[in-house]
Amino acid sequence: MAKTTGPIAFQGFFVLYCFLLLENKIIFTSFAKIQLKTQNESKTILTGVKKETSVIKTDSAEIWLENKQILWVRILEGAEMDLKAMEKCFSIYSQFLGKKKTVQIIDARAVCTMTTEGKQYSALHSPDYLLATAVITDQLSVRLLTNFYNKLHNHSVPFELFKTEEEARAWLKPYIR
Repeated sequence: MAKTTGPIAFQGFFVLYCFLLLENKIIFTSFAKIQLKTQNESKTILTGVKKETSVIKTDSAEIWLENKQILWVRILEGAEMDLKAMEKCFSIYSQFLGKKKTVQIIDARAVCTMTTEGKQYSALHSPDYLLATAVITDQLSVRLLTNFYNKLHNHSVPFELFKTEEEARAWLKPYIR
C-alpha cells in the first residue's frame, strides 16, 4: 500500500469553514487552497484568516452574529422553546443588533419542542430584528409539523425550511443588506 504524505490534492479553489468553540468564543477560520503553478513546479498553499465572534449560550440555544450579517441560533438538544426561552433569545438579538435588522439561520437539527406561547412571542417580535429566517433541520417530524403550522399561520417575516446550510444561505442571499 502506498503511503500518502502532504495535503490531499483537490483541483481549483475551495473554501472550508472550521468552527472551533472555545469557552464563549467561536472562531471562524476560512481556509483557501490556492494552486500556484510556475514553469518548473506546482505548489499548494493553504491560507487562513481568523475572525472571532462572541457566542452567547442560554439553557436552550447558542446565539452569535456571523460577519455582522447572519444571526445564528443553534438549538440545543432537548430544549423547550417556551415563552421564557424566546424572551431570552430576543434579548440577545437586541444585544447583537441594536435597531439593525438582519437575516437569521436557525440550526434546529437537535430534538427540541416549541410551545404556542413561544411561537406567538417569536411571531410578534421577529419583524423588529429579522428580514428573513431559514431553518435547517433534517428531522422529518419537525418538517411536517412546521409545514402544517405554516399553513395555518402566516409568518411575520419570510420563513423557509432547509435540509442543508448551503440551501439556507442561498435562499437568504436576496435578503442580506
